[in-house]
Amino acid sequence: MYIAMSGRLLVAAVLVGGCAMHGASPAARTPTGGAVGLVIEGSALGSRDAQNQLARRLEAVTGHPVVLLPAMPSVHDPDVVAAATAAVGKDRSLARRDWRAEPCAREGALLAALGRRVDAVYRVTVDRTERERPLTPAELAARDVGTNIMGMTGIARRGIAREETVSGEILLWTFARRKDPERAAIRSTVVRPEPMRFARPGDPATAVEAALRKLPSPPAPAWEAVARRLVGAGCPVLGLAVAETRLADREARRHVRATALARPRASSGTPTAGVRPRPTEPEVAEPESPEPTSPDERYSCRSLCRMHMVELCNRDKALWDAHGQKWDLTSCGTMRSEGFLQDCYRHQWLSGAFNDACVSPCEGAAEGRERLLRILQEAGCLRPRRS
Repeated sequence: MYIAMSGRLLVAAVLVGGCAMHGASPAARTPTGGAVGLVIEGSALGSRDAQNQLARRLEAVTGHPVVLLPAMPSVHDPDVVAAATAAVGKDRSLARRDWRAEPCAREGALLAALGRRVDAVYRVTVDRTERERPLTPAELAARDVGTNIMGMTGIARRGIAREETVSGEILLWTFARRKDPERAAIRSTVVRPEPMRFARPGDPATAVEAALRKLPSPPAPAWEAVARRLVGAGCPVLGLAVAETRLADREARRHVRATALARPRASSGTPTAGVRPRPTEPEVAEPESPEPTSPDERYSCRSLCRMHMVELCNRDKALWDAHGQKWDLTSCGTMRSEGFLQDCYRHQWLSGAFNDACVSPCEGAAEGRERLLRILQEAGCLRPRRS
């Protein structure tokens, strides 16, 4: 009996020592790359020390520096307001936009990228619950002599099993082309039959780390795509703020600004019956310089693509029918003032069709340019070249 009891006490000592070492964070490699933000919510990791330990675990998992955020940022945070104000500058039309309203106010992760310059945001919501219950018949049968002695001496909770459950969810926002966050569930239950009274509970960060490892590594942000998505979603100020603070490419910033400034012009009144309103060219996101182009530049790939994008909308008879309008022939490359056509023009740029499906093939190979010229010639927009 003495040997059995000594062995049990030795196991108890090892367990206590193990509990003391359980909270130690893993050895982390030196963080590199852009920082990621970490927001921790729930009851399981409420202390600052526990949150710092989880941040070190996240650095070990991702290899990125981690910035602890007290909460998901809002449109009223000073750093976010400063970035938005700088993006607006002296542009009166943008200054009138209420960028704090919906849907812009729901861009919490994006606001963290603006205010704290992070390349991804992890939001960890984790709770810990504990309950005690009587031992099951199987657990009673598994007791050994040492367990009985510790129960009789009051060191262990005799006849009781403790269940510790850690549950929650991790959301990961990355600023690539996808807007919706990646998700990973946190779920871990540890059963301790007849636990010792002085035993420390398990570390919830272990269960959180296991869930973190299920998520993909944050990819490199696609800030231009994010900025264009924001502009298309009705948040031009935030789109501009992303471009100005996160985009290094000056030309890309200029294109985003041109897109952000594009907006349908409100009608000033109903035209007189029988009088056709003079088409006006709306401020559509076009990646061209506002300066007049020389005759030689008129047929650059960007000029040809601009004409082609406009023609795709103007000649779409199904689009006219869907809006109850009789199709009307329009001069090649002329933007009309109808709202549904202005939306169509804007979509060609925001969707990437202008750059990805037209400009890049045209500039990338002579065949691409020739194909575009042939399309416009067949449409009657360009004169066929003399043989």
